[in-house]
Amino acid sequence: MAHTRFEIGRRYRRRDLHAEYGGQQQGGISTPREHPLIMLITGESGTAYGYHDGWEDDGTFRYFGEGQVGDMQFVRGNRAIRDHAASGRELHLFEDVKGGFLRYVGEMTCAGYTLVEDVADLDGNPRQAIAFELVPLDVVTDTAGPPSGEQDDDVLWNRSLDDLRAAALDTPTSTQTSKQTVRRVWVRSRALRVYVLRRANGTCEACAKPAPFTTPDGQPFLEAHHTRRLSDGGPDDPRWVIAVCPNCHRRAHLASDASAFNEALKAKLGELEKAMIATPATDLHV
Repeated sequence: MAHTRFEIGRRYRRRDLHAEYGGQQQGGISTPREHPLIMLITGESGTAYGYHDGWEDDGTFRYFGEGQVGDMQFVRGNRAIRDHAASGRELHLFEDVKGGFLRYVGEMTCAGYTLVEDVADLDGNPRQAIAFELVPLDVVTDTAGPPSGEQDDDVLWNRSLDDLRAAALDTPTSTQTSKQTVRRVWVRSRALRVYVLRRANGTCEACAKPAPFTTPDGQPFLEAHHTRRLSDGGPDDPRWVIAVCPNCHRRAHLASDASAFNEALKAKLGELEKAMIATPATDLHV
């Protein structure tokens, strides 16, 4: 079930985005307080500070963090990017096209980062910069196939629930090759999806009814719903993703009480994850 706040390729006036969502009106990283999203702005202005954002050969986007003087640190916007999945925030990339307008590139996920040495700061002094490795969300949606050489979901279904949760909680780290970056984010996304379905054990975690049917591979059909984001694909955190039947899934996105329903689902997730942490996981092969 694909949802997005913005249209790829469309130009938006930056002041209009801030009027609707809030967030910092200067700089390249905007983190609105009242909405679960982060807006990243890339453009030529960053080259003045030693930033060289851009697409890599493997389809990932290299995005330099914030901080004009001295080594970049994982604070404020940089921390928000690194931890966006754990906090349940959408990550949206825009390109500055001058005149106060931004062109929407797409929704991304942070798969990792590189610590780049000898990048000149605003004063011309060498420092360590953070370059985030961003992967377009459609690369890791449930409909996307595995990267070359990667195994399919059957392998994940045979892993223990504890192993799946650990893989779903995998956080971005440094010093990854581009191939490892794409693989890591794909594996985390699939592990999260299988984990929440295994946690549900064939029963909708919203209405407590059995899955409506069984898939050709013998699994009860439930869907992974992200309670803090419009999009349901890509990596997130088990605290924000719940396994629901198709009816409850549509209610969470489309019903008149969708907002209140999602709040109830978040509370339910808190109980479910607390139980998972407190009780040793059993092998739930549904």
